[in-house]
Amino acid sequence: MVVKAAPAVFDINGIKVEPNGASCRSFTYTFANDIPPNPLINSYYWEFSDGATYNTANPSHTFADTGRYTIKLVVNRGEECSDSLTTTIRIYPGFFTGFTHAGVCVNRTTQFSDTSTTRYGIVNSWRWDFGETSTSNDTSRLRNPTHTYPSAGTKNVTFIVTNSVGCVDTVRKPIDILTKPPLSVSFKDTLICNGDSVQLHAIGNGNFTWTPATNILNQNTADPTVHPTTTTNYFVRLDDQGCIANDTVRVKVVNFVSVTAMADTTICIGDSMRLTAVTDGLRFSWDNASTLNNPALLSPTARPVNNPTIYTITSSIGPRCFATDDVVVSLTPYSALRVNRDTTICFNTTAQLNATTDGTLLSWTPSTGLDNPGSLTPTATLRTTTTYVVATSNALGCISRDTVTVKVNPEVFAFAGRDTAVVVGQPLQFNATGGEGYIWSPPTALSSTTIPNPKAIYDGSFDSIRYNLVASDSIGCNDNATVLVKIFKTNPRVFVPTAFTPNGDGKNEFVAPIAVGLTRMDYFRVYNRWGQLVFETTINGKGWDGRIAGKEQATSTYVWIVRGTDYTGKVVFEKGTVTLIK
Repeated sequence: MVVKAAPAVFDINGIKVEPNGASCRSFTYTFANDIPPNPLINSYYWEFSDGATYNTANPSHTFADTGRYTIKLVVNRGEECSDSLTTTIRIYPGFFTGFTHAGVCVNRTTQFSDTSTTRYGIVNSWRWDFGETSTSNDTSRLRNPTHTYPSAGTKNVTFIVTNSVGCVDTVRKPIDILTKPPLSVSFKDTLICNGDSVQLHAIGNGNFTWTPATNILNQNTADPTVHPTTTTNYFVRLDDQGCIANDTVRVKVVNFVSVTAMADTTICIGDSMRLTAVTDGLRFSWDNASTLNNPALLSPTARPVNNPTIYTITSSIGPRCFATDDVVVSLTPYSALRVNRDTTICFNTTAQLNATTDGTLLSWTPSTGLDNPGSLTPTATLRTTTTYVVATSNALGCISRDTVTVKVNPEVFAFAGRDTAVVVGQPLQFNATGGEGYIWSPPTALSSTTIPNPKAIYDGSFDSIRYNLVASDSIGCNDNATVLVKIFKTNPRVFVPTAFTPNGDGKNEFVAPIAVGLTRMDYFRVYNRWGQLVFETTINGKGWDGRIAGKEQATSTYVWIVRGTDYTGKVVFEKGTVTLIK
């Protein structure tokens, strides 16, 4: 525990240190400085008589033992403007102060008791301020004084204690002075059976008296025992030094207990229910406790396992008065329900759902994709995987549920490749995608019709051929695609039109290279008559739209050149002209 010094008295250059201070609760003491920083002070140096030194403004030091210690503070040590002071501190921890009080009524005596303890020396002085603002005669120097408050309210009591080794401490505590003493009873009303007894209980400080005095034991205590033969109001009087408070307890007396359990009922097997009963008893007990959440409740939750199950409630007031009643809980099974197994279908195709039951069909949920959610055999048309729940009910309303999941395979997108052109004798490599299985037709010139990447070499017996590709997934879902192959009976070359008409009619809008027999195009370039490059590409079939910097050009003739590599590795270079016609 860290103890901070009180406002200082010794002052050097704005630094204050408490003279003859004391640490009475801990061996650790913090030297506090409440003065703002002084710009003339450059350093602090503390020397303790136990050998410790510090170079901070507010050091905290833990002493090894009790006793008196000398403390020296030097500011601006070793400088021209230096100053110092010396003081002492007493270290005697273990001084703890406090007090209690008894009596809380206005105009009655309140007793105060000192509870202070000290480990070193003895407690030797006391000063009380009882906090009564209406008078100045509310102090005392006795150790355990008494005081009579003339007015009610909260009084802020101040208690200053010292001991013989110089420790001083102050305790401040609010106390409430009342017009009557606090009194309460543990219950206001209770019920007993004729011939039984019950113990009453009052809470407060003072002398208790209960009336009437008939059929009562320990009448003048907080906890009398009563055994009335008829309903009786018992009055308790609390006297705290003449300060009086009163309260009442009503004891109702009956000759018997009544209990009526709920009507017999039927529930679904495995379900739970709340048992209920109407009774004027105070304590309850149901049998078949292992199937109840709490057999001592008036309305416990039951989950019966036997069919039927009889629950008996015993309601009692005391050992002489009790009554019982029964409720029979019958169990009915859920309706039988079966659905077909989970299935997998192709994207946007149908699945046939089938359910059988001996109950009444309620519905399929969700209704997404179903042609008839109220049918036992609806058809589902789906684009995404869906889990359906089918519900049926028996005559009692017990609902059975089962589920079936229709998994939808992703849509198949077959791709046979872009239309292309080759020359006679040029190997053509196909690369189909989109499925797990592939079938090509017709088989003409193909190395295989059942792989994604067959090869073909053409002899020039026909000018073109269109292949159809069927790509399928693991369950046979498929998609079709085609690819057109043109066969040129020439050497590898690049075809470029001699004219084009970029007028927006959708015909001959571009001038583009059509390379056949080439495996790579290094460039295709178009120049105007001044030798300015107006277009360039390395992509076969990509063309120029007749614009320069976005501006349409007038009718004119342009020069083109192209270079590439054919399938044999030979460089192909060609050039020519093309006319832009507007």
